[in-house]
Amino acid sequence: MTRAKIAIPLLACLMTPGFVQTQPRTGVRFEVASIHPISAMEAREQRLVNPMTISGARVGFGATTLNSLISTAYALRPQQLVGAPSPTSDERYTIEAVMPGGATARQIPEMLLGLLEERFHMSAHRETRPFKGYALVRSNGSLKLNAPREIDRTICSPWIESPSAAGEQTCLVRSPGGAGAQTVSAATDSPWGPSQTMGQRYDTKEEYLRITMTQLADRLSVHFANLSCDPANPIWIPVEDRTGIAGEWDIAMQVNMEDFCALPDAYGSALEKFGLKLQKATVVSEVLVVDRLDRIPSEN
Repeated sequence: MTRAKIAIPLLACLMTPGFVQTQPRTGVRFEVASIHPISAMEAREQRLVNPMTISGARVGFGATTLNSLISTAYALRPQQLVGAPSPTSDERYTIEAVMPGGATARQIPEMLLGLLEERFHMSAHRETRPFKGYALVRSNGSLKLNAPREIDRTICSPWIESPSAAGEQTCLVRSPGGAGAQTVSAATDSPWGPSQTMGQRYDTKEEYLRITMTQLADRLSVHFANLSCDPANPIWIPVEDRTGIAGEWDIAMQVNMEDFCALPDAYGSALEKFGLKLQKATVVSEVLVVDRLDRIPSEN
């Protein structure tokens, strides 16, 4: 049986902020890993792209930067890395690796961390620093939160086993229609619980069926990553839960994403109907300070 090759953008849902840091290291390593340095120009000429690919136990990274690998290994945004190479560095690397038997894609960050330590001799330490961001808080009105519910499996088909997490199933359907095409996606166990999304062009409805306020703040932080009207100077806007609300809830938000720079305002408006709001605040967040990192990896 032929295994499908699945492309996943680096820092996708399996590598969300908070995921890696909360997981104890198990010592899992790639069985084999071949690393080849390549320049950005060579990558363009060979039409290599950055997304991670998974095919069975094989994992590939095409023309990726060290910044991207470190961000993925530690589940941090590039703006949370101190002393790391630039995200736009001309130094790129293609990597072909094999996961050990029984390993899942959710363990790839830890395997990447081992690769960085063993082949690039990386060492680093964690600190906390203040960032300009938002606090997720209660508004002056009453709370209007919906009770959690189970996912509706009839919204799309077929459902397949997720490449990123054992036991998770996902579904993605795109209807034809050019600019008017509709996309429906769902996951039974994303980092933010069961979720489903329906979108047409810039209008998107996101629904998180069993999400905590901490998870919601984390999800918004992912949405607000690399926000900038100037692509050369992306910023990261972290969100911290300060609602004091416990439990899981069903949160559905209708958002227009045409103006990417205005996403905080768009999500802030969508949250108002629940008695929640986003308030500008200083958010203390973790950063990673790179103490040592070889640009040339040890031999394959």
